[in-house]
Amino acid sequence: EIWSMVLNKNENRLYSGSTDGNIRVWILEHPSNSKQNDNNNNILDDENSNIDQSFTPTTLKLPYVRLLGLVPRKITDRVQHMMISPSGGMLAVQTANKSLELFNLFDKQDIKKRSKRRITIIKKKIEKQKQKLENNSDMLENSKLLKNNWDDLNNYQARAATDEVSSSDHLQMRLGSRIVFCDFCPTSPQIIFGLNNNSIEVWSLSEDKGGKKQLALDIPGHRSDVRSLSLTSDNSLLLSTSKKNAKLWNMRTKTCIRTIPSNYGLSSIFVPGDKYIVVGTKEGMLELYDISSGNLVESIE
Repeated sequence: EIWSMVLNKNENRLYSGSTDGNIRVWILEHPSNSKQNDNNNNILDDENSNIDQSFTPTTLKLPYVRLLGLVPRKITDRVQHMMISPSGGMLAVQTANKSLELFNLFDKQDIKKRSKRRITIIKKKIEKQKQKLENNSDMLENSKLLKNNWDDLNNYQARAATDEVSSSDHLQMRLGSRIVFCDFCPTSPQIIFGLNNNSIEVWSLSEDKGGKKQLALDIPGHRSDVRSLSLTSDNSLLLSTSKKNAKLWNMRTKTCIRTIPSNYGLSSIFVPGDKYIVVGTKEGMLELYDISSGNLVESIE
């Protein structure tokens, strides 16, 4: 199941996310300039190309689409949403839970350097295994390793996606509540989150240090359904109860002036004199609170 996909700024790469632990990178080659795209964007040898030569575009001039490779994700939760930063240098993958993973998207020059470095490392491994075979050291085991390294070298195109896209541990962000939505800031390296606890958080982004929370907008309302309301005798204060707390509101300014931790309140009332409140809870308790201090005075079963 593919849950989200996004195009890069040049519209020559498509990134898709699904229920598995990988990001799939697809190459888009438009028929009108496919030769130019090959020269500019494909750093791999033509002889190793996986393009299906039998495929031809329709009269609508649809682009050629082929899989470049897979990029492993470090967070394996299902992908919920994907987006690319305004600069085009970062891919954000939002999961269905509390996590967001960032991937660096490299330019052509960096891709060539990363590809060359990776192939050099594979060749060094091959030479090392050859030397061990010549010395008859663990011949069976080293022959298997040599074959695997040769396979890596011969099939480097299938793994070239990791040259274009990469992640690391410091590019993983885990928030305190489930992410409902997120988006990049168009003018600065920041990302904004809307969470299911009715709050908004802004995180700064860095390719080296990842994400760091800068500020949070914590709306002073209830985090769950309001179950009861009650007014003072002069209608100056409003009492509301929900799953985890009771709140007192100033009716003139429409602001919350006190939050009182309580059990699951299903009913509420002001005691005559408006100095105390009584909350009837789901657990079958009557809880008496002092308004001025917010402390529990008595609990009656």
